[in-house]
Amino acid sequence: MKAIRIKRFKGFKDSGWLNLKPITLFFGYNSSGKSSILNALLMLKQSLSNYSKEVPFVFSKKNGVDLGGFEDIVYEKKIDHKSPIEIGLKLDIAEELKEIGYPKGIFDSFKKNPENSFNEIEFNFHITYNQKRRINVISLFEILNTINNKRILKMKLSQVSSNAIKKFESEEYEIKDLKIDINWYNFLPIIQVKSDPEHPLRLISEAINNKIIKYFQNLSNIGPVRAIPERTQQFIGEKPLTVGINGEEAFKLLYLSKYNEKNATESNLENQVNQWLENYNYKFQWNLLKGNLGQFILKDTRTEIEVSIKDVGFGISQVLPIVIQVFDPVNESTIIMEQPEIHLHSKAQSELADLFIKAIKKNQKETLIIETHSENLLLRLRRRIGENKLEEKNPLKINKNEVAVYYISNKDGYSKTTEIQFDDSGNFLSPPEEFLDFFSDDFQEILKISEITAKIKQKEQK
Repeated sequence: MKAIRIKRFKGFKDSGWLNLKPITLFFGYNSSGKSSILNALLMLKQSLSNYSKEVPFVFSKKNGVDLGGFEDIVYEKKIDHKSPIEIGLKLDIAEELKEIGYPKGIFDSFKKNPENSFNEIEFNFHITYNQKRRINVISLFEILNTINNKRILKMKLSQVSSNAIKKFESEEYEIKDLKIDINWYNFLPIIQVKSDPEHPLRLISEAINNKIIKYFQNLSNIGPVRAIPERTQQFIGEKPLTVGINGEEAFKLLYLSKYNEKNATESNLENQVNQWLENYNYKFQWNLLKGNLGQFILKDTRTEIEVSIKDVGFGISQVLPIVIQVFDPVNESTIIMEQPEIHLHSKAQSELADLFIKAIKKNQKETLIIETHSENLLLRLRRRIGENKLEEKNPLKINKNEVAVYYISNKDGYSKTTEIQFDDSGNFLSPPEEFLDFFSDDFQEILKISEITAKIKQKEQK
């Protein structure tokens, strides 16, 4: 996934295109709208796993994201067919087209005419509400090639049923005499061209569907408060796919990771966790008990004293699920994190930035989407951007193009996004004043302390 855009969704009239870089940060005050962007992604994920398929979108789900009903989500709570919710996704589907057998000769032609390639496809859909049936429906979807700015396909659908095509058009292909049928896999259109089963429209839509399904299958979410670890863990069943929204599966995932690697006494994931623990002078080991039970033990590398994870500082137990998730070797994974800095002191918050850099360097197809308030995390990232120009062998350097930072503001109940850009030294390029004010409290307090100190000295000298 290259980018997402939401229109008339919660407080956003239009978020604009939000590029999802390997490390993407969202800043903003509470209730500014940061969570709406993350929740849009999580809503799409849970919609694809809805097996009833009665509606294209699942806005609320137990053990998932709960956005309420349609009127709770639509901008200004106005249910109007002329002002639908819109969600746009930018995708690179070149690999997916190759996998499903798109003619090789066409790919060869892209070398001469790159504007016709499929490296950036825009997939947009409109969501309206059928008040009689009390369900959400897709009223329009379109596929655009943003490189040559041509519409591959646009379909207007009935407000009553998304299966009924009212109108379809294309700027890329001649479709006048085509017989097209449409079915749905939740919100993904399954297009069949009866007169030509190998028509590019069918292949392109299939590639888009494959890309989106794979993306959301590999998307995980870690909430702002992680579960307090138990003194004794139970290791039974299969390795979990993720650490869980509260980190409740973290230790089970870590322990069972070694069984996915042949002849491994210590998995690569366990090794990565121990490398991170070195920052706190710890190394972990398992104390195995009877009946698939075990304990996560931390050994102080200075004193050799061993303690349970239950008996160390709260900060380590809160950040361990994040460490485990970002280093779990899942190809093309996207991890959403909410306030990973909670319960961490300022130095540890800075080290989170280095942790994230190591993770995306190790898995170059990993994307980290982070909602945060931590200036320390951002400062360390800015420093690493600057070091990219200075230190060739620094493993923690990062290119500014690998980082996206967005500031979400809210005025009178309406949300707005501003992208914060950097120069090659990690300095801000024309940041809005309100973004700088967001981090100014500490600096202002220091100034106040200095003023008070000066006044005390003046008073003592009198």
